[in-house]
Amino acid sequence: MYKNTLKKKGHWGLLLVLMSLILCFSCKDDDGATEYDPSKPVNYERFSPEKGGSTTQLVITGSNFGNDTTLVKVKIGNRMAKVVGVSPTKIYAVVRARSVDESGETPISVTIGENEPYTFEQKFNYELTQMVSTLAGSGAEGQEDSDVPTKATFKDVAYLLIDNDGTIYILEENNSLRKLEASGKVSTVFASTGYRKRAIDFSITGDTMLMARDDNMENPAVHYMLRDDAFGRPRTYMRGVTDQCNTVSVNPIDGYVFWNKFGDGTMYYCPPNNPNAYKKVNGIHSDNSFETYSCWSKDGRTFARIIRNKHIIYKRTYDPVKHEFIGDETLWAGKYEKAEFANGIGEEARFNQPCQGVFDEDGNLYVSDRDNNCIRKITPDGNVTIYAGNRSEGLVNGLPLKSSFRRPEGLTRSKDGVIYVADHDNHVIRKIVVE
Repeated sequence: MYKNTLKKKGHWGLLLVLMSLILCFSCKDDDGATEYDPSKPVNYERFSPEKGGSTTQLVITGSNFGNDTTLVKVKIGNRMAKVVGVSPTKIYAVVRARSVDESGETPISVTIGENEPYTFEQKFNYELTQMVSTLAGSGAEGQEDSDVPTKATFKDVAYLLIDNDGTIYILEENNSLRKLEASGKVSTVFASTGYRKRAIDFSITGDTMLMARDDNMENPAVHYMLRDDAFGRPRTYMRGVTDQCNTVSVNPIDGYVFWNKFGDGTMYYCPPNNPNAYKKVNGIHSDNSFETYSCWSKDGRTFARIIRNKHIIYKRTYDPVKHEFIGDETLWAGKYEKAEFANGIGEEARFNQPCQGVFDEDGNLYVSDRDNNCIRKITPDGNVTIYAGNRSEGLVNGLPLKSSFRRPEGLTRSKDGVIYVADHDNHVIRKIVVE
């Protein structure tokens, strides 16, 4: 069984959990260094604690566990736990987010070596987490790197992109490209006060990062950086097609690259690694001065276009097999040039400077509503609600709807469903966990 509760955790709770478990494990000298003996039975006695949530430290007690973590697998609910230590009589593991199976139960099963999985009769009581916290940044404006995330400083954090290993790349508007590693270390990928950087995305292979440049026709509209260079050297990807490029996004299925022209609201696209084969996107709404953000659904079939200065969000269906759009673009939510606030469906909803958006696996879109100081959620049928923030300016952590932001702009989402926010005027990176 599980229940919904608020679990107050530190900004780097998981890291501290792992460190404390490893330290605890390394201090054990009463168990010796006995290896697992496959000729003898494995005995399981109990686990503790009996309840907890994401990042909870779990200790399983028994005998003949060995000392090799690679031989031990612990499954909690529907997810594999992180095994951080093993002694002959104890297994140390960390509970992952949303460790609840389809029935709402959270059984614990353990496999050692080639043995059949052992499932405890007693279930783990998984507690859901709802929390907004400050992940990185001291709150002061600056560009100081640090191994301690809350001692680092940021300037004009505007756009976020998360890598497969959990590293978050942070685009500072008209400034540097920074990165926040899973360890908490904040560093500078490349320092620059030029390029007028607006958006970043990975190629479908993940070995290239594309970057939109809001500048004139003489300069590249899109740059690319290679993973082999640690993304530290911008090169020209596209020049002379568009000026003042605000967005670049890559379809996650066919790898096609999409970018825009601010002046007339047009969009262009090209096959991966072949920018010279670009085409103009037809069937979309356009007007003078469309400040655009764009993103894709996980299945590559829905293209969202967020027009920040017109306070509206469009969507359109795409066929990633044929590499073409189906039908024309339609209004998803918001009212043209109405900078207001309202929840509702479709045109009933109101935004005020909506910025970066990101999809979840169910086709919901999450958007930073900058001047309404909150994060919005849009369902596939256009129902708009507040996901986090109470619309007042501030830096308050806690329950999502009681938290506060100060002009959030950037947004990205991890595989575990954690949303990270570039809180622009607070000069920090925020973390939203809602299970």
